[in-house]
Amino acid sequence: MLEPFFLDLNITNIHVISNKCIQVHHRAYGRLGTNIMLSPGEVAELALRLAAAAGKPLSEATPLASFIEPRYESRVSVVFLSDITMRRSITIDIRKLVETPWTILKLINLKSLSIEEAAFLWLMVKYKVPILIVGGLMTGKTTLATALLALIPPGSRVFTVEDTPEIRIPATYWTRTTTREYGEYKQQVFDLLKIGVRLSQDYIIVGEIRGEEAREWAHSILLGYCAITTFHAENPEAAILRLLSPPISVDPQVIRMLNVFVKTNAIDREPGKRVFRHEVYVHEDGTVKPLFTYNIIKDSIELVIENPIQSLEFIERIVSTHRVTRDMLEKEYKAMVSVLEEVYREALNRDPTLETPTYKELPEILYKKLYEKLQALA
Repeated sequence: MLEPFFLDLNITNIHVISNKCIQVHHRAYGRLGTNIMLSPGEVAELALRLAAAAGKPLSEATPLASFIEPRYESRVSVVFLSDITMRRSITIDIRKLVETPWTILKLINLKSLSIEEAAFLWLMVKYKVPILIVGGLMTGKTTLATALLALIPPGSRVFTVEDTPEIRIPATYWTRTTTREYGEYKQQVFDLLKIGVRLSQDYIIVGEIRGEEAREWAHSILLGYCAITTFHAENPEAAILRLLSPPISVDPQVIRMLNVFVKTNAIDREPGKRVFRHEVYVHEDGTVKPLFTYNIIKDSIELVIENPIQSLEFIERIVSTHRVTRDMLEKEYKAMVSVLEEVYREALNRDPTLETPTYKELPEILYKKLYEKLQALA
């Protein structure tokens, strides 16, 4: 019954509740209803079959489960019939992994990011500045994180830690790990981070934080391995408050190192048309201030702080860590803007859908042009 939804590459989410019409989420059209409805027996059979295929326990005694469906590598979360739901319904939520992730060029084309904003985030990724992506459900956090991960320099060694595998990275030297929650030999986030450090990695990425594992995630920030991580919060201030408050209780010193936030926004500009517009905020001296914000009147992303490379205080940490000057970083940022403009224009002329260059091809193209441009400016 769900096979067509799995086969449709534009469907990213399938939501099933017994005796209710199935809902799906479309990459272009947002949340859509269907005319397909499953009975309680059909939903129960589907939930048990999915759990059995993944080797996860599911019953009235263990009614909550989250796992990866092995055939399509989709994340499945189940609330089974039990006293928790007063035995009224079963809920199955399926989050599909995208086979052809959207690139940064696609996000620019959709106006989710401006070119200057994308270049700033590219610079942060290159110099391993932690980025926390915050926003509500289905606002494009994972899509943005995936696009930013493609900006990691080619040839880098990348180590990822996830509870369920969602990340896609076009890296050749990529070690992918997931936590193990069941059985005698559990593997927690901290266990995986320890081995990641021993493997001499360039980037250590914790894909998503939801609760107490944020304390382990904080170690990757303090060790200087970058962090492109998603977190459910309304805005950067709410994210900081959640991180500092129980049960997470991250050390305040870690929060000082967390300087770049991206707030994802899903906006209904007109009936049936949802757009995604992402804003960048910086956190310095305990204050969150906007860097790139969305102008709802003009439907554009605008720079708020002029000359950010020269004026932002945390840039000094890049200067001291990587032995560069602010002028060098300014030159590189401007070169990144120029490269993105050039590559975007060329790609749009070849393929208006921006399916090419592919997610795997784009990093090589961007960095090759960047180094050529920097050499020409030297």
